[in-house]
Amino acid sequence: MRVIHTMRWLVLLAAATGLLAPWHVYAQDDDQPAVGRIKFYSTEVLFPAAIRFFVTIETPIEQITSITLTLRQENGLRETIVIDPQATRRDDSVDVTRLVYTWPFGGDPSPAFFDSLNYMWQIQLANNPEQLRVADEVLVQDSAHPLWHTAGEPPLILHWYNDDLAGNLIQSEVMAAYSAITQRAGRTPFFRFAIYDAGAPLCQKAKDPDSEQSLSVVISSVDKMQFPCAAEDFERAYAAGGLIFLPRQSMGYTELQDQLITIMARRTYRDLWQARMLPAWFENGLALLFRLRPNYGDLELARAAARTDMLYTLDDLNVPLPDEATFQQRALWDAQSYLFALYLAERFGADMPFDLALAVMDYDGGFEDALIALTGEQADTLWADVVNRWLVSEAADRAVGWSPYVAVTPTPTATPTATAIPPTFTPSFTPTFTLTPTSTFPGDQVPTVVVMRTTPTWSRPPTNTPLPPGSLPTAIMHTPAPAAASGDSDNTLSPSTGILAIIAAVGAALVLLGAGSLRRR
Repeated sequence: MRVIHTMRWLVLLAAATGLLAPWHVYAQDDDQPAVGRIKFYSTEVLFPAAIRFFVTIETPIEQITSITLTLRQENGLRETIVIDPQATRRDDSVDVTRLVYTWPFGGDPSPAFFDSLNYMWQIQLANNPEQLRVADEVLVQDSAHPLWHTAGEPPLILHWYNDDLAGNLIQSEVMAAYSAITQRAGRTPFFRFAIYDAGAPLCQKAKDPDSEQSLSVVISSVDKMQFPCAAEDFERAYAAGGLIFLPRQSMGYTELQDQLITIMARRTYRDLWQARMLPAWFENGLALLFRLRPNYGDLELARAAARTDMLYTLDDLNVPLPDEATFQQRALWDAQSYLFALYLAERFGADMPFDLALAVMDYDGGFEDALIALTGEQADTLWADVVNRWLVSEAADRAVGWSPYVAVTPTPTATPTATAIPPTFTPSFTPTFTLTPTSTFPGDQVPTVVVMRTTPTWSRPPTNTPLPPGSLPTAIMHTPAPAAASGDSDNTLSPSTGILAIIAAVGAALVLLGAGSLRRR
């Protein structure tokens, strides 16, 4: 009870000092009649369709003179919506009025996602001079995935719901690419991504009652209302809130990094080029240059396609691939566009692709005029050199190990020349013999290990030299002598053997005497 009493005083103190939120839920006295009360209110986030606001008033609809719904967010959103009771009525109840207001995503204004939205109902009744009010808040996010994570801060923020995704690490690594892109392009855009797993179901399935066809929808859990749902709706809803909808192409860590980097590069340079049209291969290849790791696989893929005469032509590279292209087709198209941009860097200097991207704005003819001015060649001539020579050269093998994050060593000449890729990372020295000073400190001396080995005995090798006659002694036949009775004979018992024999004889005599005495008794 003391804790409850203390909490009440804290609430009153906070209210008196203005620390509470500016919107409050105004409770009604228990002795007031039930008619005219707000009986129920709630919200429902149906992503990517809308936010739905429900309210139930214990009064006939005819008694309602005005209703407003006020929305606020910390990002500056301030919106007051005048509600038409007849247009938002849910049923035909007589004594109770149930209303629902649907605020669609993708409109103007649009709420900020992954942030709280404060809302307040204000209802004026004819039979009640006091205005009814109720206020609360709702978290604006895809409620199909309730546990979202956030990493980073402006200018790069990531949102994801997969607990196994190392989003913080990805954000910190991709920031290196963001810095390189913005430095090259001279733009500093703000990126926020909502990351979805590859193959994750975005919508629900329902049947059209008229045609029995399957529909992609999102269904309300309150009144079973259905709203259209598609990947394009996710993209549009997030875009209105300042986010980029990013469905992962695979569950790979590196692949997600590449997606983030290429999207940032494309959007940054499109903002630079504005409405100018550029070849699709250059726009795509330039973005792929900013990937964080070498791309040896792209070179091998293009070489394999060249051996089977399956390379895309330059006309194919000038236009984007259709949406229905397969994964293999898109992989080859990306590889060729990347290698074409890399070829420009290897042949004309590491800065050429990025200088060309900036020079597009300086020529009336756009990309083609800028390309001829900077390289002296047309695109078809350069592409022919890529296919016929460069693609199978050692220069291509070296070039794929380069990226914009590798420092290029300038060529030490008086006139500025292009530095070819790969750059010299460190000076190369000819190894020379250098005497190493020997320490005299005893602790530094290596102990001598003595291994004991047995020296083999030398033996004279056998020879086949014949001996002279008479060298061997003459054989003498010995006749064995008769056995002697002396103690020197080999058959004579030793002293110990004789003693044992005497002891055995005495024992036998005692046994016989004992047996004889037994008979006489």
